[in-house]
Amino acid sequence: MKNFCYFFILWITIVSIPLARADEDKRLEVLRNLSLEELMNVEVSVGSKAKEKSLRESPGIVSVITSEDISNSGARDLIDVLRLVPGFNFGVDIFNVVGVGVRGGWAHEGKLLLLMDGIQMNERNFGSFTLGNHYPLEHIDKIEIIRGPGSVNYGGLAELGVINVITKNAEKVNGTQINLTHGQMSKSIGRQNLSFMYGDKLKDDLKITVAGYVGKGNRSDGVYTDSNGVSASMKHSSELNPHFINVGLEYGDFSSRLLVDNYRTTNRDGYGTIIEQPWRTDFQTWSYQAKYNKLLTNDLRFTADAGYTHDASWATDNGLPEGFTKTIIEHLWLKNNLRYNVSNDLAVATGVEINFDKAIDLSLIEPKNIPHFHYYNLFLESDYKSKFGNIIMGLRYDNHNLFGGNFAPRIALTKAMDKLHYKLLYSHAFRTPASYNVALNPEIKPEKTAVFEAEVGYQIHKNMSLVVNVFDNKTKDTIVYDLLPITNQESYFNADKTGTRGIEAEWRFKDDWGDVMLSHSYYRTGIGTANTQKVVNFQDGSDQKQLHLGLPAHKSVLKFNFKLSPHLNLNSSLIYNSARYGYDGVDENGSGYLKKYTSSPLFNLFLRYKPPSIKGLDIGIGVYDVLNSKPPFIQPYNAGHSPLPSPSREIILKLGYQF
Repeated sequence: MKNFCYFFILWITIVSIPLARADEDKRLEVLRNLSLEELMNVEVSVGSKAKEKSLRESPGIVSVITSEDISNSGARDLIDVLRLVPGFNFGVDIFNVVGVGVRGGWAHEGKLLLLMDGIQMNERNFGSFTLGNHYPLEHIDKIEIIRGPGSVNYGGLAELGVINVITKNAEKVNGTQINLTHGQMSKSIGRQNLSFMYGDKLKDDLKITVAGYVGKGNRSDGVYTDSNGVSASMKHSSELNPHFINVGLEYGDFSSRLLVDNYRTTNRDGYGTIIEQPWRTDFQTWSYQAKYNKLLTNDLRFTADAGYTHDASWATDNGLPEGFTKTIIEHLWLKNNLRYNVSNDLAVATGVEINFDKAIDLSLIEPKNIPHFHYYNLFLESDYKSKFGNIIMGLRYDNHNLFGGNFAPRIALTKAMDKLHYKLLYSHAFRTPASYNVALNPEIKPEKTAVFEAEVGYQIHKNMSLVVNVFDNKTKDTIVYDLLPITNQESYFNADKTGTRGIEAEWRFKDDWGDVMLSHSYYRTGIGTANTQKVVNFQDGSDQKQLHLGLPAHKSVLKFNFKLSPHLNLNSSLIYNSARYGYDGVDENGSGYLKKYTSSPLFNLFLRYKPPSIKGLDIGIGVYDVLNSKPPFIQPYNAGHSPLPSPSREIILKLGYQF
């Protein structure tokens, strides 16, 4: 704690230097940005299908991150962006794959939905998505994040939250944009990436965007030591290499999109035990989407959305021809939505969605009987503005060929009154087992969650706001990964009830000279914990009943962005997590040794400059993890994987040019 205080004083000293200068520069022209009032009242689409509502009235606990926020922060990838959001943390799965924990729950496999321009980015074998030098931040216009259930609107992968990424349209790009990024760790490159984006409005109403992203990177330059004490360097064996294409066309009421995501990783950590040679694992998603969006009358809108996805994720080549594993899942979908403004106070939305999944296992060793899925859902939502506030009620019915029918209801009361707003939310959510869950255990059942949330926010004045929310999640039939007794084969099971409850708070100040954000999130376990996620000392039998493996109870974030001049921004962030627990090494009985990982602050600095003499040029230089604290990625379930080293201190250089 003493070291943390020293680091905090040092950090405050550094970021306070430009404060006086910032006041002097108030008269100067500043980079255009949304005011805090505008940001709090910006409309978001992620929370409701009946009617888009402001951030203050949206029926969900929602965060919005703009492209300007991302550019000023100097974030290297989506992990850096999400670290700044309350309740988000990260852990290792297997094969050098890092996933997300939300509000103290491990959300990696099928419990958190990632959308990019309306296309699902979760792979279809397990329902996960992989993070680390993967998704191109330079293409993003806005990210809308729901911390809490989204199953009523988005189905079973949105059980604990939704990350809705919206890329820049033709008007936002308005030409050609090229970005180069180089990151250097002490012993290897962190990343070397190139991205480009072209957007233009052609003749008539035809609009086009073409975006691409290619690069290479490394998870870490550290040394991984498995539970048996065997070590291997990650310097040349933890590659994270993206290849990404996103092409969009708009013509009148019709739009289409082609998205190609080829992401290749290498690893030596395997399932937790060091492997002799690096394994290559590919995550491939190719999607095409066609959408028709027609305003039939002033009050009636019809949307139809159809598409195809070819998913070949977790394709692994371990250097032996007989060891190659690959499963292809072809997914077809058809969705429609009818939205009607009955009156000024009442809006309703209804629709049907139909989905087909066809699985083909091409593995040369132990091919699985991967099931085919077909399922449909119906939804109905109403949004009524009463004197008590906005009453939003929704109901989703899913019918699955293997799991039958499932209802997910939601009711919400939200209201904004001048400077004050409040939300009362109650939702049911579910997670339908993914293809491989069923292949490994045909008896697996869906897990179901009930969530209560409440939020209060106050606009202290036009430049300052405070928002506080509380949550209580209860999940039954929790789907967990574990090993079968006796045979020691991997499988998935339905565990007992689990849950978390806690509080999140965010204070923001924004003015011409820049902005400040301070947030804190806290969770504790609620009604129970699955055996594989319990924090247990197997040697003496003690446990930490209020925590889950790998995830901290407390997380604090302090972020500053100073506009030193109209063309120069200094950004700094300080992220502090409380202690985490994980297993490192095993005893003579094969039981893991529980280890407490105290956290030192993760401190980042980034300087962004847009020279007035060269219009369109954007230059950034920064240092991530200035203190070289290297918080490890801990496995949030007990499957024998020791903590994976994270990147060491990384010097980052970014160059961008807008033609």
